[in-house]
Amino acid sequence: MGITNAKAITEDTDGGSGSFCAVLSTSHVDCWGYNDDGELGNGTTTTYTVPVAVKNITTAATVIGGDYGFCALLSNSHIDCWGYNRDGELGNGNMTDSDVPVAVHKITNAAEVTSGNDGYCALLSTSHVDCWGYNGDGELGNGNTTDSDVPVAVLAAS
Repeated sequence: MGITNAKAITEDTDGGSGSFCAVLSTSHVDCWGYNDDGELGNGTTTTYTVPVAVKNITTAATVIGGDYGFCALLSNSHIDCWGYNRDGELGNGNMTDSDVPVAVHKITNAAEVTSGNDGYCALLSTSHVDCWGYNGDGELGNGNTTDSDVPVAVLAAS
């Protein structure tokens, strides 16, 4: 019969990898497809042709795909990410891939999350924006081009 209780679905933003995740009505997340970098979040790097449960995600409000990974905005306004992390896109203070969700450093008041080129940004309840990950072209908006493995504040326009 398949998934019958999905309330949102997303894919990773790397068009060639083929990973997908669905947020279920139970606030759990199931993912399937390519998994070489742990982007299915189930504790393995085995590719799955059927959905598998993401470990330790039980309160997801939404999930967003990045390059070879995903981030979930949780009901408590925290963000957990998993998968590829060689540019710091998991936001957890290191650049090691994770096949299970890890908390984004110091994000406790997120209202939204979005992805870009090997990175993510969060709109906070304070109306500030923090971003993390790849910054080779200034994507983090913090005035430099250094990757960041923790969220940094996007600067105001000058």
